[in-house]
Amino acid sequence: MTTFQERVNQAKQVSIVDLAINNGVEVTNISARYAKGVEHDSLVFDKQKNTFSWFSRDVNGDPINFMQSYLGVDNFKEAVDKILSGKASGNYQTVANKPIKREPFQYYFRNSDSISAVKHYLHDIRGIDSEIITALHNKGLLQQDINQNAVFVWGRQGTPVGASVQGTQVDKEKFGKRGTAKYIGKNSLQDFGFNVSIGKPEKLILFEAPIDLLSYWTEHKELQNTMLFSMDGLKERTVYNAMNYMYVAKNSLPTNGVYLGVDNDPAGHKFMDKFSGKVFEVGETGQEVAFHSLIPNDWDIPAHQLNDYQAIANQYEIEWQSLAAAHKATSNLTPDMQSANGYGYEGLLSDSPVNNKSQQNRSLEKELKEAAGLIKAASDAGQVNWNK
Repeated sequence: MTTFQERVNQAKQVSIVDLAINNGVEVTNISARYAKGVEHDSLVFDKQKNTFSWFSRDVNGDPINFMQSYLGVDNFKEAVDKILSGKASGNYQTVANKPIKREPFQYYFRNSDSISAVKHYLHDIRGIDSEIITALHNKGLLQQDINQNAVFVWGRQGTPVGASVQGTQVDKEKFGKRGTAKYIGKNSLQDFGFNVSIGKPEKLILFEAPIDLLSYWTEHKELQNTMLFSMDGLKERTVYNAMNYMYVAKNSLPTNGVYLGVDNDPAGHKFMDKFSGKVFEVGETGQEVAFHSLIPNDWDIPAHQLNDYQAIANQYEIEWQSLAAAHKATSNLTPDMQSANGYGYEGLLSDSPVNNKSQQNRSLEKELKEAAGLIKAASDAGQVNWNK
């Protein structure tokens, strides 16, 4: 008789791409190894590892995780049963998860004699400062390949260890909503990224992509003693590797802070919450290294929602700021109340973005009113007991 653990192992070996396609998810191949979703182009499948990553939601895992977090089958046992039922019906193939042999990075791109397409895209379209573009090219950190892609070279103590590739030609039919090619070079050093040091760094600022990094630098050309680092996504280990690299390569630590310039979206807030309140103490000096948010427009409140907060707060005789704070902390002010916190909280004003059944009958106004009632009940002399 097959044990439940054996059934779990069998479910994990079912092709995750087959699982997606046979459950109505449109998928397109990027390469022999990777595929992505058509509706959500931040949904990427690694066919070799048989895993998925939904980058805009900070969700990833194996076929069972995909069945639960993307296809909405909450119960773990039910997810396993559904996968194996599809396998028994011949809908899914199985895959052998072979260990990946990672070769050292070799710069394999064929550089163009000109970087005119890269300059046009970065400066004219994306607004990056032309002096920064020229300086990076002169240092060998920015190239243009023969396909007119921008190649951001990952330098590690003067040696190329990886690359981020950003297309400059827009083709939405081929590349989906993003419109341009975007990928990490083959055999790039794991959990590392494109980086630039200005002076002897005492501050570390991390971004989701090289262009985010360059945009920030363009707006803050006065930066001194700072390391700028791209994670190519939201990668917790890359944050710590960047801190370690600063110490090894520059003999310095970010005692002026580690700043996370991630997107103002649910995934960005979940990522930021992983570091909120964390502080490292430098043993030799006792100095502290703290983490800070550089999420753009993080204090903005949509005007129409401000009116809602004020109207409901007046009705329940509470401060509207308390009601807005509850909505902000749980779901980042999103009207669909999509979970945007890293504390695992789902419930009032916050729910899983793929839990479609619960989304159907939800009303932001109704839940704001319920939250307002709870805030009033937990208030004393104008102070809210948030634990209560």
